[in-house]
Amino acid sequence: DLNPNLLGRLKTNVTKESFESLVFPYAVSSKKGSLEFNIIEDDAKTNPGCSSLQNLKIHSDLYSHIKKVNTCMVETINIDEFLSEQGLETNFDLVSLDTQGHDFEILNSSQIIFNSKIIVIETAKVELYEGQKIDTEIDALLESKGYYKHYYHKFHPVWGDSLYLKK
Repeated sequence: DLNPNLLGRLKTNVTKESFESLVFPYAVSSKKGSLEFNIIEDDAKTNPGCSSLQNLKIHSDLYSHIKKVNTCMVETINIDEFLSEQGLETNFDLVSLDTQGHDFEILNSSQIIFNSKIIVIETAKVELYEGQKIDTEIDALLESKGYYKHYYHKFHPVWGDSLYLKK
C-alpha cells in the first residue's frame, strides 16, 4: 500500500503543469520487492517530504518538530529494470535524486543512471537517516563512475545539494 497522501498530492501537482508527466506508484530502491515506508510529518501535518524507506536518525535531533507518524508497505523497483521494462528513455542529461537517505542504494544498483551528464543529490555529512551513506561515500562512488563534485549548495550546516558532472 502506498502513502496515499504523497501519491495523491503528486498526481494533483503534475496535472497542473503544461508538460507531460507520468506517475508510477513505486519507491525506487536497489531491487523489486516491498519494503516498509516511513511516513514522516511535521507537527502541522503539512510536510510529508521527509518520508523515507530509511528511519530517522540525527534528523530527529536537528528537526524535533518532524516525526515518524506511521508506516505503510510500498512496492519497490530497481530503476534500471523499470526503465527497461517500461521502454522509457535511458539517455538523460540530468538525474536528480532526493530520496531521504536512500540515494546510495539506488546509485549502487544502477548502471543506467550513469548515462547522465549531470547528477544532483541531496547529501549529508552525517547519518540523518539510519544507514544513510554520508557525502564522502557518495563522492567516492560517483568518482569511481567518472564524476566529480562541481558544486555544493548548503541548506544546513550538515546537509545540502551536491551537483556532479561527468568528467
